[in-house]
Amino acid sequence: MLTDKNIIVIGDVHGRTSWRKIVERHTGCRFVFLGDYCDPYEKMPGEAVLDNLREIIQFKKAHPDEVVLLLGNHDIHYIDYGAPLCSRINLELAWQLREIFTEHADCFQCAHSERGILFTHAGVSEAWFCQSFVGDAGGDIASQLNARSTDKVLYHCGAARRGPHPHGGIYWAGKSEMQCPLRVTTQVVGHTRTDGVERIESGEGVVYFCDCLEKGKYLMVEGGSVPQFYEQKIGSEEHRLVC
Repeated sequence: MLTDKNIIVIGDVHGRTSWRKIVERHTGCRFVFLGDYCDPYEKMPGEAVLDNLREIIQFKKAHPDEVVLLLGNHDIHYIDYGAPLCSRINLELAWQLREIFTEHADCFQCAHSERGILFTHAGVSEAWFCQSFVGDAGGDIASQLNARSTDKVLYHCGAARRGPHPHGGIYWAGKSEMQCPLRVTTQVVGHTRTDGVERIESGEGVVYFCDCLEKGKYLMVEGGSVPQFYEQKIGSEEHRLVC
């Protein structure tokens, strides 16, 4: 899946349908959804949430090699009842959401990488990966994470998010934890609400925070030997180089 196509990164959906406008605008690109398809902030009919998730899945099925669907913490608590419960969990929809995610499990993954960029929902901190996950920092990080997709260590919620574990995993890492990201990586994450695409650099790691769909914004990684990261705005030609 290594190409010079632009990568369009869509932050936490939470029932929003504005992702459609982004898709319509960018043809011939790779699309990476950062998860959290469920649990809207505003009141929405349950069927609308279900239909939006089904539509995203159908988009993936129609373009299997061009669409990446990552899972977020507001998704995994419907898939695995052993995962930490999130705010706004919809118990009335729980069985239907679990059924949809289970039926289409092959459409989702917990990590993705291409062109030297690691995509997860909340991010991979140095402390969590080395001390809790005990991974090989010199290997393929995304493959290691996907190979252990049902390992409860991925669900860890750290003190930064008022959790019981020393470090947050890829679904729960807080922004403060990602001030110390896994070294020698460029990461793109959602999970932490922002007004626009934000970039932090610490040591040898760089993180782009992209949970800004609520603000009508998203990230475009321009293709080429040296990727460029641009904040784009829905319905506008407005864009900003994030550096």
